[in-house]
Amino acid sequence: TRKESSAASDVYKRQIHLAARCICGAAETRETAMILFVDANAIVANPLLRGRQWDSIGDAAATGAVTLLVPELAITEAVARYRRTEGVRQRALRKEVRHWPRPARDHLLNAIEAAATFSEDYERLLRERLDELHAEEAGYPDVDHAEIAERAVGRVAPFDEEGNGYRDTLHWFTFLQALQEREAHDPFAFLLSLSLIHI
Repeated sequence: TRKESSAASDVYKRQIHLAARCICGAAETRETAMILFVDANAIVANPLLRGRQWDSIGDAAATGAVTLLVPELAITEAVARYRRTEGVRQRALRKEVRHWPRPARDHLLNAIEAAATFSEDYERLLRERLDELHAEEAGYPDVDHAEIAERAVGRVAPFDEEGNGYRDTLHWFTFLQALQEREAHDPFAFLLSLSLIHI
């Protein structure tokens, strides 16, 4: 529902704010190398990752105080969700356009076309913004399908009782793989995901 979506968005905004504060502390002390792992929900809550918190995270990534790690899956999912949401909104607006006076109708149609163009360009714009933030993109994890199937059948988190959780499981294995590729003295990881923090 819209209320649940808004609540989730608020949670991710608080997580970003907390991450930015933690990163500022890490940058000042230089005692901890932080890995900030971003999932699709954090992107969906702020489609172009704008704001002071994200700018602070990007600054920290530029200095090496933090590694901003974004899975390819998160990008693909965020883009698909953005375009799906925008498609629904644009179709709803097109149905309403005929009820408006001609001058207003022209402005609305222009706005709809501009939104459609932005939606088509969204993946490119998102990737450009991630580059600005000095983010690293993580590919899909090297995990056996049998292992994922066993987790699904056994309802092992992040799979739920209905067997949902495939994408979150891929995120989880991407995260584990990223940790394994890091140095032992870089132990701190910050998870931006509601589902993963319960594992």
